[in-house]
Amino acid sequence: MKFVIAILVLVIGSVALADDKRELLYEVLDGSKSIKFKFNETFLDGYKVEGEWTPNGEEAALSGPSIIKFYKDDTQEKFQVFIALSSMNFSHFDGLNLTLDDGETFNASVDLDKTYSLNYSDFYPMSLWRTHADITDNEDFYDNEPPFFFEDLDFDGIDELITVEIRAGQRWSNEYIVHKRRVNNRGIIEYKPFWHTEHNIDDLTKFDKNNRLLTFMGSGGACWNSYDIYKFEKVKYNLIASETERDVIVNPGQEDAFLACENSVFDIVDGNKVLRESIYSYWDDKSHSSKTLKPEVIRDIQRTL
Repeated sequence: MKFVIAILVLVIGSVALADDKRELLYEVLDGSKSIKFKFNETFLDGYKVEGEWTPNGEEAALSGPSIIKFYKDDTQEKFQVFIALSSMNFSHFDGLNLTLDDGETFNASVDLDKTYSLNYSDFYPMSLWRTHADITDNEDFYDNEPPFFFEDLDFDGIDELITVEIRAGQRWSNEYIVHKRRVNNRGIIEYKPFWHTEHNIDDLTKFDKNNRLLTFMGSGGACWNSYDIYKFEKVKYNLIASETERDVIVNPGQEDAFLACENSVFDIVDGNKVLRESIYSYWDDKSHSSKTLKPEVIRDIQRTL
């Protein structure tokens, strides 16, 4: 029994020590110190990658701006991208830690002159061609995202460079910025932010590679969402359908008035949204499920906003 208690005390003590280290590290990395790093792998046919990251303990997930530089030694080709909210798990930075001086007090030992070597293969293998649940339900995903990854989103056989903006999307999800390869007027290869639609990509975006579909969700609450569906056709993504969910009052000002959810489906005709149908539903407390309203029940509709 004493042995079990001793182990429990050791485990609790280790957790507390880790929490203390984390809190102090957050105080030390206050947005004024840049950590230099490089990846041991090469990318995009031989590009090496190095960068500087300036984490801020006051931001979500200890995030902060970073500059990622891609370069080739043999050809002098180079370009760089900027990430406003970058975050990387400190387990990848060998030696970036806090030391225990006398058993009680901590000393911040962040070596800002050192360039930390990172293994890209140690980060979570990112892909946008998966469902939101596939990514966010995986506990290895959060806090282990790489700052960038590559994926062909426009089916031209050339991978786009995608940078990860930590917790910048809806509902504290990540946002993804797509950078398209191009050659500028001086013949220099660049990767510049580029996208086909008016929507930003985040973890709530649904991807269907087989049918070349993207569904963008505008998250507003239980019954205040929107869904725009785009299909890749020829050289770009085109809007092909749209849905909205809105709170409404059924039969307002009458004794049988109640709150319902209006789900409207729109077709896209000559670039304009044309209403196909609206379906009304309500939450049934007895069955703990959503029920569709019969048309004869609805005499009048009033939108809440």
